[in-house]
Amino acid sequence: MRIVTYLFGVKTKQMREDLTSEGIFAYLHKKEGRWCRPFTDKVVGTVLYLTKGDSAFCRSLIKPQKLASKEVTVDINQNDTMLIQIRLAIGGRERAMEINAYGTMLVEEMGMKVRQLKHIKRGFGDITYNDKENDIIVDVACADFLFDVEIIDIEKFKKAYLQGIGTHREYGCGMITVRKK
Repeated sequence: MRIVTYLFGVKTKQMREDLTSEGIFAYLHKKEGRWCRPFTDKVVGTVLYLTKGDSAFCRSLIKPQKLASKEVTVDINQNDTMLIQIRLAIGGRERAMEINAYGTMLVEEMGMKVRQLKHIKRGFGDITYNDKENDIIVDVACADFLFDVEIIDIEKFKKAYLQGIGTHREYGCGMITVRKK
């Protein structure tokens, strides 16, 4: 199976404006983890991103017209083995589980068999946001994982690759990056 996406970078302070001007998204549909236009449920294009300092590394299904981007093709087959890297939010129910078990469980739910957890870096990229609905400031710890996996279910993997996994995708978590062996 071939998956085509577009990679590009933006400044986090201008991210919403830059991507909205591209027609890629206007807000995140939190329950489904996908970017939508305001007042509709029409998906414009899934955008996943990983923050690093004041920049964000983005992946989209739609080619940006004004921003410089790179087309990336990933060919995935049943039983392929690869290294995947992912940043996951560790909060709430996730803290109730042992962190390695939680990361492994999420990855295996998405059509991959974990052969080995190669590396984990805890506390990196912690998230703080204002929950306006409950009028509180929320702190969420993050962990970066590196897994050696085998693809068991291609459709589930494609969904995870395109939509991300776990919670807090609107804050830069859940994007899978792939390194084929």
